Amino acid sequence: MNPHSCDDAHLAATYEQTPPPDLLALLEEQDDFLLLGHVNPDGDAVGSVLALAHMLRDMGRTVAAAFPSPPPRWWTDMPGADLVQDNPRQAPVVIALDCDGAGRLAGLQPLHAAAQYSVEIDHHSSTDRTSDILYVDPAAGATGILVFRIIEALGRPLTSAIATCIYWAVATDTGFFRFANTSTEVLEICARCAACGADPHSIAHTNVGIRPLPHLILKGRALVGLESYLDGRVLASAIGPEDFVAAGADRTHVEEIIDDIRLAENVDIYVLFKAIDLDNRWEVSLRSSVVNCAQVARDFGGGGHAEAAGFTFDGPLEKGRTRLLDALSKALPDHHHG
Repeated sequence: MNPHSCDDAHLAATYEQTPPPDLLALLEEQDDFLLLGHVNPDGDAVGSVLALAHMLRDMGRTVAAAFPSPPPRWWTDMPGADLVQDNPRQAPVVIALDCDGAGRLAGLQPLHAAAQYSVEIDHHSSTDRTSDILYVDPAAGATGILVFRIIEALGRPLTSAIATCIYWAVATDTGFFRFANTSTEVLEICARCAACGADPHSIAHTNVGIRPLPHLILKGRALVGLESYLDGRVLASAIGPEDFVAAGADRTHVEEIIDDIRLAENVDIYVLFKAIDLDNRWEVSLRSSVVNCAQVARDFGGGGHAEAAGFTFDGPLEKGRTRLLDALSKALPDHHHG
């Protein structure tokens, strides 16, 4: 096989879960689609939505995309940005990607609920699913992998635009191949995408090679505020509205700060509390390879993955932090709480 050929289309890996036939039939038979990603979209959400949008547009379908809140600043560098709409219309087929349940569609959830055909394509482990058609594989490293499998199953070409979006989705959700979800399938798919036009250097540089000054200032304030809890097993920081104002930062500048906190050694759980506009509306990011973050987050009405999850709460920071620390004390193995 020529390693740089896009014509030798099939990977050697055997996937645990192939796309369901009813989903493939829907994509082939319908002609009007709306694709939605989750609130505060990350690279996997944006890349998955735009990759599938490209495939459908290449098939001659009518397709639009939308997100409940603005994607990060770099999303306009991804091919297909012109497909994203601020006020999308209802479509017969509405597909939610990377959402861990339709609840994370926020203000766009009514469009999904009212669709003639509602679909979820996701790699989160939530069982709170209400769609007509589900394609969920929690073992997949990213939702972009599921989109790649769909493209393969339909025999569609892996164009340069699609390859770029899928590489972006998979690389960012695996921490550019540093996280535990980096599998053989992840590496094989990204190699295929690179052979078909994705530029790994450019994508990495855009995502982790450069940062706007407000992000760096905000990160500095978060790092300065780090505190240890539960005998040093939990490391946490909080950044509130005053920090965002001082840094000249907005929501898009907070991405990945939790992953910098995660660099600290000899810690089991990493926590970042964020209040962007109101000091009584907190978003919480959790990271751990010891405790199931998704389960902890779901107990607070959130969700995510075993090693990375989040939730929100209303009220004073101290009260929310105390509740979370109590839950983490009970969840940590061999920790004597109470």
